[in-house]
Amino acid sequence: MPFSPLACLLGCILLLTACGAEQEGAGDQDARTVEILRSSGLPAPTSGMTDSLQTLGESMYARGEIDSARAVFETSLVLTRLTGDSSSSARALTWLAQAAWRLGEYGTTRRLGEEALGIKLRHGYDDDLFRSYNILGLLAWNESRPLDAIELLEKATVAAEAAGDSANLAKAWNNLGLVATSLGNYDEARQGFESARQAAAALRESLIEGRTLINLAMLDVEVGNPSVAIAHLEESRPLLAAAEDVVGEQVLLSHMGSAYAAIGQPGRAFAYVDSALQRSRENGLRQEEAINLEQLAELQREAGDFRRALQLFADARAINAEMGLIDETASDLRSEADIHATLGNKRAALENAREALRVHREIGSRLQQIHDLILLASLAQREGWPDTTKTHLREAERLAGEIGARSARIAVALGGARIARDAGDPKEVLRVVVGAGEDIHRGGYGEVWESESLRAWAYAEIGALDSAAAAGDRAIEAVERVRRSFGSGELRSAYLRAREVAYADQAFVL
Repeated sequence: MPFSPLACLLGCILLLTACGAEQEGAGDQDARTVEILRSSGLPAPTSGMTDSLQTLGESMYARGEIDSARAVFETSLVLTRLTGDSSSSARALTWLAQAAWRLGEYGTTRRLGEEALGIKLRHGYDDDLFRSYNILGLLAWNESRPLDAIELLEKATVAAEAAGDSANLAKAWNNLGLVATSLGNYDEARQGFESARQAAAALRESLIEGRTLINLAMLDVEVGNPSVAIAHLEESRPLLAAAEDVVGEQVLLSHMGSAYAAIGQPGRAFAYVDSALQRSRENGLRQEEAINLEQLAELQREAGDFRRALQLFADARAINAEMGLIDETASDLRSEADIHATLGNKRAALENAREALRVHREIGSRLQQIHDLILLASLAQREGWPDTTKTHLREAERLAGEIGARSARIAVALGGARIARDAGDPKEVLRVVVGAGEDIHRGGYGEVWESESLRAWAYAEIGALDSAAAAGDRAIEAVERVRRSFGSGELRSAYLRAREVAYADQAFVL
């Protein structure tokens, strides 16, 4: 079958783009390609060609074929420059920015996104301003610039309202909820997610509704309601399948892993996160890959395989640093610091934890600061620095009070109780764990075993052996529930070794 003029034209564009990719900047390369094609004698492109290419690229993007979609958008951009169609050029640039964002290429995202926005503002293409403000707002959120993110996403809200676009308005509310979550403003985040969900349901926008339910699940895990999170994720699953949202389905698997880990079912958590990691790698989703590596690291650490966890956190940190994800890079540093402390590497633990706190303070990440401070308080206690220990704990308590989330209160309570045990203060241990009892027992078995183990130790220290034995039984029961859910015998053994203090204390009491 002979080649059509269109096939020939597109083939030339792709060849020229590929040949020039390593030799010239993006703008120079496009200009050179346009110049060659104009003098080639090939048929002039039409608006129908560019529209068809845009539609093809968008469908590929929706299926998760990000690299292939980008190649189509690049071809479309060259055609629009040949025709002088600035509106279509802005559209192609915006989609290229979105593809770069999804692949974690944030410098490219900003360059292309700002170029597209400039064209729209100069030519008055107000109907398409939402997409530019939205992608630049998400970029700012990823780059830990929350104030910029809020400003851009609020502009996206205004643009959607002016265009009468309810679906895009729902997207903006959803994304503002993500920024609020990262700042620890959980009530505001839930309001944004719920508003987006209701609007999407009314519009029958299954993709938006499905992704909003994922974000509600993420929030529920964050504040300590993993069972509610699982219900949201199960509700999201058929919506994402109906929308053929490949990326959303991968994110859902990752959050399923988080939720099942939180309720003490690590076997199911491993299965979900392994699947999510495989899909993120298949689709070239670097940020999602880092998130999945972090989750696997947490599961390995919980299971007691500290060396493997340390390597996984380092792998995730390398990806986050490469992408410029400051908040996530600092959180990985803290997690590594915690493992270094467990392994006896005091210097590495202190250096990493201090750097994590410095970064999280700088970007205003309050929940992460709480975890940094608790770890630093524990390290200070071990070094014999009581004043520093108290200062860190007081600041963590203050931040937890500001946030008002159960997960933050539990983190502070268990951290304080561990430090009190290290200091040999049973009355303080009891005060803290009894005060946090309701929060802890609404969480997963991981939190229950530790609080009951601490309680058993404290009762034994003050001579209340019956109470100590009862608490010790509850601690062991919680450990056994989690241990039995591991599919691997090696992980079951490692998990038990990391919690053998509960058994040793109970033997002492009995």
